[in-house]
Amino acid sequence: MKPLPDSIRWQIFLYYTVLFVAALAFLAAGHFWIDLRTHQHMAERKMQEQGFQLLPFVFPPPENPEPLEDGARRLVRVGPVENESFHHRVAELMRKGICVIAVNWQGGELFRSPNTPSGFLVCGPTGGPFVLSTDPGMIGGVVPSVVGDVVALGLPRTIVDKQAFRSLPLALGWGTLIVAFFSFLGFRLIGR
Repeated sequence: MKPLPDSIRWQIFLYYTVLFVAALAFLAAGHFWIDLRTHQHMAERKMQEQGFQLLPFVFPPPENPEPLEDGARRLVRVGPVENESFHHRVAELMRKGICVIAVNWQGGELFRSPNTPSGFLVCGPTGGPFVLSTDPGMIGGVVPSVVGDVVALGLPRTIVDKQAFRSLPLALGWGTLIVAFFSFLGFRLIGR
């Protein structure tokens, strides 16, 4: 016994249903990838904003706000950072899964939050520019001060990915309903 009737109606129906499901799956995968990248960019922007808010607590602005060409005239800050507001803000960030590093313009690490992975590093020559050296599992950003000191923030990519995955069941549900509706409609039209 054949599982499906051997008729032109079923052949056309199956052919177009497979094409429709493939096209819908391709579009859904593209939408999910764009949604994931959007969440990652939003997380990077939020970390930049948090870094700009944190910077004055770590590195108070110098009396002379102009960038100094002569490195000897710059204030060399040494850790640890003793500002109580700074530690309060870092604790708030850590609750969200964000790690924090503060590095002076000479490249000396002044502060590293306890949740910072060992591979999350700020690298660069004295005076900068400083960049993050991290694994692909982290999203991060570096915020420089006027004289070259930096605050770096990082967030595990899994935290950001979970936000994007939350919308996946809803998208799959809608996709299933759309396929079922158009398959039924197509089957009826093919019969005519």
